[in-house]
Amino acid sequence: MKYSTENPGKVLKASGIKGGQIEVKKNTDNTWTIIYDLLDDQTQPKRITGSWTGNFKE
Repeated sequence: MKYSTENPGKVLKASGIKGGQIEVKKNTDNTWTIIYDLLDDQTQPKRITGSWTGNFKE
């Protein structure tokens, strides 16, 4: 996503997700890990990958 610098919060460009996988797992130390491997909906899809580990607020 690309946001406007003149109008904070306004989305200038965006792309949807058309496929891929998201894995969410709880770790033994009570943190969570999210792993994603996604494809956007462009004519020639781009791959979006990454992970995050941390805690969620209740």
